[in-house]
Amino acid sequence: MRRGLDAEAIFSRERVASTRLAMLGRLGVIAAIAIWISLTRNPPLVYYTLGACALFAAITALHYRLVPSYAQMRWLPYVFYGLDVAMVIAGIALSILIFFDHVPPAMVYHFNYFPFFFLVLISTGMSLSPRVVLWTGACIVAGWLMLYLVVDHPAGLDWDDIPADARGDAFLAYILSPDWVGGFSRIQESIVILATAGILSLIVYRARRLVARQIEAEQSRRAVREAFGQYVPDTVADAMIATGGILPPEQRRASVLFCDLTGFTAMTHRLGPERTVAVLNDYFDCVAACIGRHGGIITQFQGDAALAVFNAPTDLPDHERSALNAARDILESCAGSTFGGQEMIPRIGIATGELVAGTVGGAGRRGYTVHGDTVNLAARLEAKNKDQGTRILLSAETAAALGEGEALRAIENVSLPGVAEPVTVYTPTH
Repeated sequence: MRRGLDAEAIFSRERVASTRLAMLGRLGVIAAIAIWISLTRNPPLVYYTLGACALFAAITALHYRLVPSYAQMRWLPYVFYGLDVAMVIAGIALSILIFFDHVPPAMVYHFNYFPFFFLVLISTGMSLSPRVVLWTGACIVAGWLMLYLVVDHPAGLDWDDIPADARGDAFLAYILSPDWVGGFSRIQESIVILATAGILSLIVYRARRLVARQIEAEQSRRAVREAFGQYVPDTVADAMIATGGILPPEQRRASVLFCDLTGFTAMTHRLGPERTVAVLNDYFDCVAACIGRHGGIITQFQGDAALAVFNAPTDLPDHERSALNAARDILESCAGSTFGGQEMIPRIGIATGELVAGTVGGAGRRGYTVHGDTVNLAARLEAKNKDQGTRILLSAETAAALGEGEALRAIENVSLPGVAEPVTVYTPTH
């Protein structure tokens, strides 16, 4: 339902803009015709023609003004485009009666009026409505055939009136006769208009489908961002969209950052639930921004803790260094800052190794997550900061990947829960 409302709102907005553009273009065409008539016609013909142009321009201007009312009055475009067709038909019908005396009505077909219908029909494409296009095409055909029925009379000549052996001047005598109606030609013109309207409506329909797909893709991107958090790199969002919002599980080497707060439990008792949530939201905005700047994604918020992964689901070269830089960024951003009036002291553990990453969930709720010993190790390293008096602890594998170019201090014989033998961990010296 949400997607339909969003798409409809976008179509409605673009329909107003494009239809108004079409009306402005039509006013330009009317002005050009009026100038041409003024330069090439003599009174009284020029007065009648300019008057018709002025009337058409006034209706076009009214249409321009009322376009925003389409959403409330869905019948309005049908009225205006039907009125356009009626005016063209009336102009064609009256041209012979007004401008020429004692001329058979069939002479209307000796003048090149028919192309004006295409100007009306083409402008309907800007309405972004296939139905309006088809409606206008049907109105043109109905009006054109009704004009044929009015113009046709007992003396009217048609293609079947021409003898089969008529050649040369005899053939032209029929075609150029003032009584020539040419009903088959009128039917052929009607078929051309219907075909044009059908093709144009198909083009409009396809354009709407393309816009709908773009809207769906953007909403998929938004859904991905909501699943990952507000600071998801575009590469991750694109990967999710390409797979329909689901990333299959995969095993890969990555770096995991686990961040927790010192004294959070005491703070919750002091602030109460509402203020605690407000403070955490402010703090997590900062943490997520730091992690996002270095190419990581947050896969989980739990209490006052945040879990982030680097090098999943998309490749991130030198992900160990990116994780360490993100940790430093978090500490520097929190130093001297307050969140909802509260100071925050984070502790961070970083581990590198094999893990399993993928989209999990059910009942319409899914999220991207990581599993494995590397994730558990990062959480244990974060907790061990309290015993070691440090702010960042790195696993031996992370430290080895960073190499000698990174200033690290080794802490030997550290016991970690779930690890049988004491291990060596590292902390940056600056």
